[in-house]
Amino acid sequence: MKDEIPLEVHTSLDIQELLDKIGFENGLLIETICSTENPDGSPHSAPIGVKRAGMLLSIDKLFKDTITFENLVRSGYILINLLDDIETFYLATFSDLPREEYDKSYSTRIPPLRRSNAFIEAELVNFRDRDNFVSVELSISGILIRKMKPCFFTRCKHAVLESLIHATRVPVFRRIDPKEAGSLMKLILHYRDLVSRICPEEPYNRIMNGIVNRLRDTQI
Repeated sequence: MKDEIPLEVHTSLDIQELLDKIGFENGLLIETICSTENPDGSPHSAPIGVKRAGMLLSIDKLFKDTITFENLVRSGYILINLLDDIETFYLATFSDLPREEYDKSYSTRIPPLRRSNAFIEAELVNFRDRDNFVSVELSISGILIRKMKPCFFTRCKHAVLESLIHATRVPVFRRIDPKEAGSLMKLILHYRDLVSRICPEEPYNRIMNGIVNRLRDTQI
C-alpha cells in the first residue's frame, strides 16, 4: 500500500513535526498500549492513556500497584504502541499478551506489538506522587512509523458520535418522556466535559459545544 513505509525507517529527529503529521496533537490524550520490561527481560503490556505535552509525553494517572509502574520505575524505559485493533486492547486489558502478539525488536529494548501502526520509545523524566498513583512525564527518544498515517484510539470520536445520536432523540423525548430527555442531556453534557478535557484539536470541541447550544436553543 502506498501509505506504508519501510519498517527499518527509525526517526528520532524533528519529533514535534512528526507527531503533528501523524495526528498526535499537542494536549491530545490517546489510548495506547504501553510495553515495559519485566525483571526477567520479558515484555509486559497494558492499555494506558498517554497525553502529548509539546515535545514530552505524560501519563496523568499510573497506579502504583501495577506491573507497568514497577517496571517503569526500575528501568526508566517504556514503549508506547499506537494502534486501533480492539482485540489487542482486549487481550492487554484482561490478560498478558501472548508472545506471538509481539513482533521482532527493531533496535528497541522491548519488541513492539505486531499490530501496532507506530510506536514511540520514551524514557522516564520524573513522576509526581499522588497517593495511590503517580503522574509521569516522559521524554521521546525515537519513533518508528509503520503507516504514514497511523490509526489510534481516542475517546473523542466515540463521545461526539454518541452525543450526535442522543441529540436526535432529545427533542422527541422532551415531548413524550421528559425524564428520559433529561437523562440524555446529562450524558451529552458529560461527553462535552470529557471532550473539553482530552480533545484540544478541531473539530471535536466545536461540535460538542454546537450540540449543547442547539439543544438548549430549541428547549421547550
